[in-house]
Amino acid sequence: MSIYGHGPTVREQQILDLHDAKVAPADIAAELDVKQSYVKYVVDSLHRPALVDWQGPRARRAATWLRRCAGIIPKGAGMTSSLPKTLPGHWDTAEGLEMAMTYADRERSQLTKGEMSDLAIANGVFMADRGDLDLIVWQTAAQKRIRWLSVQLALFRHREDAVARGLAGQVEEAMQDEAGFWRSCSGCYENCDGYPSGSYPFSEALKCVLGAGCRECGGIGAIWDDTDYEDMTEFMLKLDRDHINIVKILTDGGVPPHLAGELAQQILDLEAPA
Repeated sequence: MSIYGHGPTVREQQILDLHDAKVAPADIAAELDVKQSYVKYVVDSLHRPALVDWQGPRARRAATWLRRCAGIIPKGAGMTSSLPKTLPGHWDTAEGLEMAMTYADRERSQLTKGEMSDLAIANGVFMADRGDLDLIVWQTAAQKRIRWLSVQLALFRHREDAVARGLAGQVEEAMQDEAGFWRSCSGCYENCDGYPSGSYPFSEALKCVLGAGCRECGGIGAIWDDTDYEDMTEFMLKLDRDHINIVKILTDGGVPPHLAGELAQQILDLEAPA
């Protein structure tokens, strides 16, 4: 199934066929004369299971954007190559980074006393008898646990920052292409005369204030708006011009102004598409 709820389009299927044939994304983009980012978007979106089972067109558009960004950041220790040599609060030297990275792929269970919780380790070190030979075991467990927690926290923050930057780039690209923009969800963002009536966070990635989350937006607090407001404005101005012209014709023909306005509106309603 396509990301839009139906079978893949002809272009989408061409991209998928070339991808299955092990053709590189850059070569696919060149052969089909499309952007490489669009190739990645199609492959990631159609080859991944649905992230969420949302309903409604707005929710589906939001889910599409989330799928588009789902494959940006690899998981695991592959992120370690881009970590800085010094990271205040975690390590201060390149040697410190090298030592810290030995804990990047380890599971908690692989550490000394890995079956114990963090608080239990802390309590065990505090209560250990200074004259007991087990003291070195507790100290080793605490040392390894602190290093492991520090590295895992650093990796998590690094991934989160990278995802946010990637998502922000995708949003900016779409907005530059005039494909639409994210805006606060009307279902969960309350405001009075344009001012928020509560405390809502601003998303640097989506470039809007996020609501509390509801069914309309799928819980993310914003909806993707692809309305062509320039076209809408032109259409409304045209209706106003047509209304004024019809009223003028009717009044010039002797129809009273108040009745001419009602007749003009009825005429426009008859011409409006069903």
